[in-house]
Amino acid sequence: MNPSRLWLMSSRAFRKGHILQAKVLKLLNYLVFRCILPYECELIGGVVLWHRGLGTVIHPAIKIGNNVQIAHAVTIAGSGKGQSEIGNDVIVAAHAVIIPKNRAPFRIGDRAVIGAGAVIVGDVPPDAVMIGNPARNVNDLDASSPHLTPPI
Repeated sequence: MNPSRLWLMSSRAFRKGHILQAKVLKLLNYLVFRCILPYECELIGGVVLWHRGLGTVIHPAIKIGNNVQIAHAVTIAGSGKGQSEIGNDVIVAAHAVIIPKNRAPFRIGDRAVIGAGAVIVGDVPPDAVMIGNPARNVNDLDASSPHLTPPI
């Protein structure tokens, strides 16, 4: 058994009204894998949790698309003002933090890559490669940027 499967099972149980079963599966996920994966999340398709999702925390008001990969020690916060969304084929690397801007729901576009340790505040466009703290889109940096110049 892996945390992704338990998460999917708890989410499905919740959607069918089996709240106790959903809570037990969520607790089992926490006790075995030390990740907080709420059954209230809307899971559209397959989610892969790298390194068994160790230390991953996700807010309940998140909708996660198909073929999303989430590494260990990732935090995805919610806005408290609606459902935030992670698109399809998104990769979120280890220790990334995704938080809403001004408590507004955010959207991570399809095929976006969130780099290790990146701090995302707000929306991410499709096909973006986000790095750093605060995160910036590598695709928007030009070749003369000091961030892309190799050290001498």
